[in-house]
Amino acid sequence: MNSLRQWVRHRAHHGPVTHAHVSRQRRAALWMTIFAAARTVAWLLCMLIILAHYAGAGGPFIHAFIATSSSVLFVTLISFYCNASTDAANLMAGIAALFSADSHAAVLAGDVAVSADFTSLEADIARLAGLQPGDEAEALAAEIRRELGAPAASGAGGRM
Repeated sequence: MNSLRQWVRHRAHHGPVTHAHVSRQRRAALWMTIFAAARTVAWLLCMLIILAHYAGAGGPFIHAFIATSSSVLFVTLISFYCNASTDAANLMAGIAALFSADSHAAVLAGDVAVSADFTSLEADIARLAGLQPGDEAEALAAEIRRELGAPAASGAGGRM
């Protein structure tokens, strides 16, 4: 029991931080989604068979199916509806888990820390805004780019 508590605490505070964890979370969400979709289809087929019987359709399969569940047909239909709606909710939860795993992976991939002196950069940008286009403005723009770690822009105007 203690190891389960430690595992839950670790997952709650650290989350999936590696590509392997994100892939495992995606696979689990995909299986959950596929399973929920299959169950939803099965329950909806059962409902359609009952509705086909009420519409007058016949056949050995429909008659056997109805004979099996005819003692409480209305309750059976309601149960099938409840199961279908529950499984549809599970389907949506699985799809949401798929998207959250992808979003988490995108956040991890795009996590960039900028370490720059923003006070100095603001002063340089204000000074750059007051300069006329020319060598001095391009030199200051290149210095700002170096501080930010951006590649040098080609062409006139010193685009950032």
